[in-house]
Amino acid sequence: MSYPIQLAIEGWDVLVAGGGTVAERKIKHVLEEKAEVRVIAPCVTSQIDMWAEAGHVTWEKREARPEDVEGARLIFVATDQAEVNKKIASAAAPFQLVNVADNPALSTFHVPAMVKRGDFTVTVSTNGASPSLAKHTKRALEEQFDDAYEDYVHFLAECREEIMRTVTDPVKRKNLFAQLLKPEFLEWTRQGAWEERDEAFAQILQTCSP
Repeated sequence: MSYPIQLAIEGWDVLVAGGGTVAERKIKHVLEEKAEVRVIAPCVTSQIDMWAEAGHVTWEKREARPEDVEGARLIFVATDQAEVNKKIASAAAPFQLVNVADNPALSTFHVPAMVKRGDFTVTVSTNGASPSLAKHTKRALEEQFDDAYEDYVHFLAECREEIMRTVTDPVKRKNLFAQLLKPEFLEWTRQGAWEERDEAFAQILQTCSP
């Protein structure tokens, strides 16, 4: 069993042991969250190499060692040597979060399959029982929650801010939040009908004005 959480990792020291495609996927996501990434591997993918050239990650061109975990808050172990992975994971302190790509039992956290549209995130996890099922479900969610959700959630955030600022009655607030989830608001977003969407929000907001 595991307890699902989302971590704000901006500025965290992240260690990635390994430089293959698995490591690349891990790095991509933590870079999006503005973490400080250190990669240790004798060779890396072309994408990781480009990140290193651009200064987005620090790459140490050598084999990873257990002592490399010192100072890292988040550790991804993804070398192609199971015994090395085990030694690195075992060297981590209890307060360090460790993910071992080829051994969920050695991990203190698992990375779920994720669909991300701006601030809108949906994750799927089987606690390592069936990564294939998680990936299959992710593909279905990607179709259901299309790219329009990024702007839609941004719109909802702006509306929420306006409602919290201008409406004091909690019952009226709740009613407004519910009305914003009507399907036409998402459809206007998909169509790029910004003015129509904004006007509809202004109208429902006006009905709750003092």
